[in-house]
Amino acid sequence: EAYPAQVGKYLSTTNKKYTIVTMNNGKPGFSIERLLEDYLNFQREIETDLVLIKTGINNASNKFYPLEAEDPIVKIKDVPSRRKVDLLNNTYVGPIFSYYMAWKLNRTSKAAMIGEKIRKDMSDNEEVERALARAREYPKEFHDSLERLVKEIETRGSKVILIPEPRNPYEKGKTDEEISMIKAHTIAVQSNWRAIKDVAEEQGVHYIEIYPFSIPEDFFLDFCHLNAEGCSIEAKIIADYIIQQGLIPQEMSRRKSEQEKLAQAN
Repeated sequence: EAYPAQVGKYLSTTNKKYTIVTMNNGKPGFSIERLLEDYLNFQREIETDLVLIKTGINNASNKFYPLEAEDPIVKIKDVPSRRKVDLLNNTYVGPIFSYYMAWKLNRTSKAAMIGEKIRKDMSDNEEVERALARAREYPKEFHDSLERLVKEIETRGSKVILIPEPRNPYEKGKTDEEISMIKAHTIAVQSNWRAIKDVAEEQGVHYIEIYPFSIPEDFFLDFCHLNAEGCSIEAKIIADYIIQQGLIPQEMSRRKSEQEKLAQAN
């Protein structure tokens, strides 16, 4: 089970008055800009008491080599065992890794051409330094889009918790280009983490930082996705925070209350 469902189960054990319902509206591979667009177009009418936004990874990936279409990995069937993480069932890997893996697995594909460029870039010291410099830049567009998303959610009367998505701290890489790629991506993720914390402080919303090393290495499926045990650790941290901060509503959600009032009026 993904962490939203597990958060709901943890919270339900603390409240016997009514059922706590959770929705997982996460989208594989979505940048914060796409999440904002999705919220404005499809989700803003959903009545919620609390919205969790766990983000920071996909924008870091797109900072280097934006994914223009479907993740190339999903079209490759011969995936090495260490990558059999549900890659063929919509688990998203950042473009920088997808193209590189496409190059390793099928060097005749269009994606492999981009992967070959990545490999060469990550083997060139000057290109690596340029990538590291980009990774260290403050992600203003990411900050501004996240800030707008938070404001849009709050106008609907929902409370917000921002959560920087933990990146696998154990992943080191085997070849020089993999080591450089992981280093650049990790720094870009950390830049996004700073922006997430800034938005939380500037907008006065809740913020939970999950220490990556609090999750055992075996619980990471890849550079950020977790197995059920890893999701359980995340969910417990989040649920404990919600309880400690008194964020569980003391009465039924607004939608339920309004429906009951309407029924009584009739």
